[in-house]
Amino acid sequence: MVSSSRVYGGVEAPDRQAERRNRLLDAGLDLLTSGPAPNLTVRGVCKHAGVVARYFYENFTDLDQLSAEVFDRAIGHVATTTQQAVDAAPLPEKTSAGIANLVRVIEGDPRIGTLMFGNNPANSVIAERRHAAWDMFAALSGQHMNKTYQATNDETLRAVSYYTVGGVGHTLAAWVSGQLKLPGAELVRVLTELLQPVRR
Repeated sequence: MVSSSRVYGGVEAPDRQAERRNRLLDAGLDLLTSGPAPNLTVRGVCKHAGVVARYFYENFTDLDQLSAEVFDRAIGHVATTTQQAVDAAPLPEKTSAGIANLVRVIEGDPRIGTLMFGNNPANSVIAERRHAAWDMFAALSGQHMNKTYQATNDETLRAVSYYTVGGVGHTLAAWVSGQLKLPGAELVRVLTELLQPVRR
């Protein structure tokens, strides 16, 4: 669909489209994390976003694409800010900095925690994206640990990376679901201490 290029209220057409797109993505995030079995529909997303259906199809081909882009936007924010936090920290504090950023992001927007670590993925697209995200975080973890962990070969390093990401991920899942009741700062401290042997 070709959007009008006219200016409304001083706002150019591309800016209006970007604003509608963000509203749809925010609505998707709300609905995908609204319960154990969210019923995602184009009509429901548009109603939540306050736009008509034609604007949905201006941005997405279907609900699967919306789901994928909702997840990719969230995981991109987590990955970027975590990498920045790790890069800015001195070597002995990199693990703590990465975990602290992840916890901080989830505390700032619990929807992201539910999307990434909730017990039941909202749909098959989110489940697939989660699996890919675990691989990505394992790779990032491996890059970090390669500087601090004396691995005998690449497969040893990969094993340690998946162990680290899996343990942290399952702990965060329990925290997000409320099964684990710890303040965020205490959770960061506990996870950092548990991961110290991995770094030796």
